[in-house]
Amino acid sequence: MTQPANRSRLSVLFVLLMALAMWSCAEFDKGVGKNLVGGDEDGEIKELTIAADVFSTYDRGDRVKFSSTQLHLGEEDGYHSDIILWFTNFANLGEVLELDSARIHLWSNGYVDADNIDPSEEWSAELLRFEESFVPYTQDYDYAQTIEKTPIDTVLLGTVDGDLDTFEVNEFTMSLDTLTLDSLLLYIRPLDQATFIKRFVTYSSSSDADYLPRLSASGTFVVNEDTLVDTTLYVNPLYTTWYTDDSALPADPDRVVYSQGYARDMLFQGDFTGIDPAQHSINRVDLVITHDSDWDRQLGSPSSMTWYDVTEEWTADPDTIIVGTSSQLAYFVPDSTGQVRINVTPIARQWAALPETNFGVDIRAVVTGITLSRRAFFAGTDAVDPEYRPYFHVVYTEFQKP
Repeated sequence: MTQPANRSRLSVLFVLLMALAMWSCAEFDKGVGKNLVGGDEDGEIKELTIAADVFSTYDRGDRVKFSSTQLHLGEEDGYHSDIILWFTNFANLGEVLELDSARIHLWSNGYVDADNIDPSEEWSAELLRFEESFVPYTQDYDYAQTIEKTPIDTVLLGTVDGDLDTFEVNEFTMSLDTLTLDSLLLYIRPLDQATFIKRFVTYSSSSDADYLPRLSASGTFVVNEDTLVDTTLYVNPLYTTWYTDDSALPADPDRVVYSQGYARDMLFQGDFTGIDPAQHSINRVDLVITHDSDWDRQLGSPSSMTWYDVTEEWTADPDTIIVGTSSQLAYFVPDSTGQVRINVTPIARQWAALPETNFGVDIRAVVTGITLSRRAFFAGTDAVDPEYRPYFHVVYTEFQKP
């Protein structure tokens, strides 16, 4: 009977502790000046702001895009995006007796920032074949530039009013000069002065099967001992992705930039040494940053962002940024100019108790490969309106000195 009785007592104790924790959290949410600890002379909730006066943007560069919902091709305001198609399985072609033609088929379904496109604009894209083998989901844009490629075909990409208004699906095809029945790695990049970024359907189980990227081969084939004359057969790629380059974006001293696809993180740090752990207990700390929707270089629609604690001293050099684990919290970027409040309470308590561990927080995309985006938040410079500068909002309990 001892063991069940002990379990019963532990269960009761657990419930009481949970109830106490919930009561404490509820009390923390009450107004400034509410006594927390049972007597007017014992403790009082107060608040203060700490300037996030150390800040930076740093590039992590082109990211692997495992979960992309679109392929992006083009260049807009310096943001460059290319498409990779990787074909590895030609089993359904069987034995090729005669090959008349081979073509690549892609379906477009809209644009990034369609409202900013002039329908009269057009440019060409180039189809190339990689002459060396590599695994595209382990490499990035910079690596792809080092590999020898052979140009094969070009396709004209333009815009029409109907595309911009309805996002209707349009087919684009490019011819292959030859077809070898082994791994085929293709690269599509914009030519001329591309002025917009076009979206294409990716190879995914969630995509409409009628619009999946594919290779069509026309000719005579032997499949399962049957001879197919003047037949067209189709092959889907094993993997599709897009490579990005946005390294030429100039620095803006009055803004910190957040972007996905080509990843940019934001860093913020403030001085918490004014909080005395012997007299003050932190209830909640929010990093408050303000999105600048009037920034003229924003692109796309960002997904949610999260924060990581920075664990070592850093500079704007990406190689110096060492982060811990994710906070597992997600925050959305508003469409208009407005604040984002990011709860950093756990790490802020550590900063107050151990100032030598305060290297700030790293704000980055929850997932970097889903979409293409670029956004700006106001920095803490003298040129920025004080209302928009980043800061830490601290709610704390001050205890009376004995």
